[in-house]
Amino acid sequence: MAKNTSGGKYVRDWETFGETDPYFGVLSHEQYRKDNLTADALREFFVSGEEHVQEVMQAIRTHCAPQFRPQRTLDFGCGVGRLLIPFARVSGQAVGVDISPGMLATARKNCDDASVQNVTLVQGIDRVEGEFDLIHSYIVLQHIPQKLGMSILDSLFERLRDDGILAVHLTFFNQVSRPHGW
Repeated sequence: MAKNTSGGKYVRDWETFGETDPYFGVLSHEQYRKDNLTADALREFFVSGEEHVQEVMQAIRTHCAPQFRPQRTLDFGCGVGRLLIPFARVSGQAVGVDISPGMLATARKNCDDASVQNVTLVQGIDRVEGEFDLIHSYIVLQHIPQKLGMSILDSLFERLRDDGILAVHLTFFNQVSRPHGW
């Protein structure tokens, strides 16, 4: 199994975000900075998560499986629970994975505040057990070094049920020079 908790600057960066500015660490808009965070901004933050999950579920039901109802959902890079909470509401069980203890502590509080009780929080993909019929990750992998990201993708695939769905956001940048400027 790949480990994403094995050190490195990116781990320290996310541990710091989790302790000092967790909402901004998830969505880097000034309104989500700790010193700017209002009740309205926090509500908007979580509404954006609900809307994202609705869009993901609609896309799955439209293009993959019309009757899809996940029993076990994994949200990789769950942060403070912005997407994990709405996934928990449409799943039998939801597992949130993050490398930051501060993010996980805030996610636990947010799950409790939202009365969501079917959530398990795990620090690091290497500690996740079992298979999932939905694995999701959004705006996470772009922050992870490429080789480690590939290893994490392998770990996610290992945990996907045979008939499961993987919904992962990937940002790709190829540094090969373009002789014609395109």
